[in-house]
Amino acid sequence: MSMMLRFKKSPVSIQVSKNVLYQVIGKIVGVGTTFFITLSLARLFGALGYGDIVKVVTYVSAFFIIADFGFNAVYLSDEQQPHTLPSLFFLRTAWSFVLLGIAYIFLRVVPIGVDDGYTIAVRLGIVLYAPSIVFQSIITTTNAVFQKHLHYDYSMYAVVGGSLVGLIALYFFSTVPHAPSLVGAYIYLTGSMATSFIALWQVRKLEKFTLQPNAFYIKKLFIRSFPIGLTLVANLIYSHADSVILTLTRSTTEVGTYGFAYRFFETLLVIPTFIMNASYPVLLSSQKQSVQLLFRRYKKLIVIMLISSTGVGLCAWLAGPLLVLVRPDFLPSVIYIRILVLSLPLFFLSSLVMWMLFVFNKRWELSIIYIVAMMGNIGANMYYVPTHGAIASAWITIISEALVLVATYSVLWAAWGVNKKLHIQ
Repeated sequence: MSMMLRFKKSPVSIQVSKNVLYQVIGKIVGVGTTFFITLSLARLFGALGYGDIVKVVTYVSAFFIIADFGFNAVYLSDEQQPHTLPSLFFLRTAWSFVLLGIAYIFLRVVPIGVDDGYTIAVRLGIVLYAPSIVFQSIITTTNAVFQKHLHYDYSMYAVVGGSLVGLIALYFFSTVPHAPSLVGAYIYLTGSMATSFIALWQVRKLEKFTLQPNAFYIKKLFIRSFPIGLTLVANLIYSHADSVILTLTRSTTEVGTYGFAYRFFETLLVIPTFIMNASYPVLLSSQKQSVQLLFRRYKKLIVIMLISSTGVGLCAWLAGPLLVLVRPDFLPSVIYIRILVLSLPLFFLSSLVMWMLFVFNKRWELSIIYIVAMMGNIGANMYYVPTHGAIASAWITIISEALVLVATYSVLWAAWGVNKKLHIQ
């Protein structure tokens, strides 16, 4: 009997294992659907037409991360009282509508292109797709509730449902004779809307949802989230400035080929995010126990990141020529993806170091680093991209991430020193 008890899994471990599985399934379905839609649109419209879709998606999706603003991290760290969810929902929804207005206002400032840049068709696509900022903010808020209750199965249902609706939209709208930018906007907006509605329906099963926000908690949530949000915004601009500058200074075909390669590259960057989502709670608990335990687990994660990034990068390098099978005009994408995957070890390690800095509560230092990186990245892209094009953009991505890794690791090294001294004392 004692042996049976010894090997019997606890309800907690079973629940955690199930939720990890739900996350994996949801991520595979979501990324797989996006991957299939990307291939289908690229094959249907070619580099030129897909370039217009890249402009629309890049412009609008930039506001997704700003809508996040780190509210979930603070919400989950607080004691969950009845007013917290309504306050979180109210704050993020209001914030998303503000961002939606900014997106429309900024679009009026951007120069109108004739054959390249932000043409009339691209601008109409942006206007149509922009409301997904609100839908994405709803999805992000519901994910906080699913994480709080360890019910990632509900998140998985929402992702699967939204993905199916997106595929149906792809089948329907790809046969409608519209401009590529409008077709892409219709498809992505429909999938986002469906995911948010399904997620909201699932939330009702976990908490009694009321529209009674608490003004004091809203203020507290925004202030505490500000350094995280600032980091996310700076990181966003620093990683997407090249696409905007390419749109304004280079041909739509070049924007399409680079955007096609970068879409695959961004898919690979989901891997370190997933690893750190699972590892962050472990790192937090390790710090509370001892600095030595935290350091041992940190070293193990370094090995995991280096091995996984090398393996993924090698596979992506070898698979690069397959992009031409979509359409021959995507041949330049092979060069771009092969340059970009060289930076995978840097991105994997910088993701680890960033979350370690969150463990040591170095949020403001992280914000400063990414703001400086953002300014340097924009300057380099503005100087080199107009004359050297997407090749320069790809190399600037590598150099920028290397500098970010050096800077963040320096701060982490100093934090290690302080914590070791405190432990000795």
